[in-house]
Amino acid sequence: QRIATAYQKLGYFAVAVTAKQERAGNAITVTFIVEEGPRAHARVEIVGLPADVPFAKAHAQVPIKDGDPFDYDQYDDAKDPLQRVLFDAGYAHAEVAGTVIADRAHALATVRFVISPGPHTTFGQITVDGADGILGRSVSGRIAFTPGEPFSQAKLDQTQTAIYASGLFASVRVDVDRDDPNATEIPIKITVTTITRNEVTAGGGLGIDTLTYNARLRGTWIR
Repeated sequence: QRIATAYQKLGYFAVAVTAKQERAGNAITVTFIVEEGPRAHARVEIVGLPADVPFAKAHAQVPIKDGDPFDYDQYDDAKDPLQRVLFDAGYAHAEVAGTVIADRAHALATVRFVISPGPHTTFGQITVDGADGILGRSVSGRIAFTPGEPFSQAKLDQTQTAIYASGLFASVRVDVDRDDPNATEIPIKITVTTITRNEVTAGGGLGIDTLTYNARLRGTWIR
């Protein structure tokens, strides 16, 4: 069954796998016979795409093109990039469901992505946790969006990268509040952990031979 599944994931929907055993003394030889049949070609459908998201842009995220040999992994890998296009277009609640309709008689795999975009959204309240004063202003100055702007995953990523690049924080997390699927304003929480402001290390060593004695001390302070 696992052999058949491996072939089906590559579009050989009519594959047949049989097995036979041959005994010679205490040894048994098992032979699997694979009749793969024709490989299905793909046809891509995208259903439910919002009017303000170009079909060509969404279709470009699917590595399988019409007429290509079907490959399940390529189909599965397309879901997240397709959802990312919707996030960048302002649809923070967008969901992408995919199905594959196998037509064995015509060696055809219809790859169908059904999109539930939800409402068009904007950035809502921005909360910064873990930094105040000068450090808090450092975080705020690197936020690439303001409340009321259309939601964009790219701007969230840009913000996280910019805060990290300051060199002031050990960790940066940007959380999106998607709890209410009907919300049109999306609250954003940025949580940072500051690096150690003062670091002191110390060490020492002692060496002895027949003529001399050596002792060394070393200390480091990093601010």
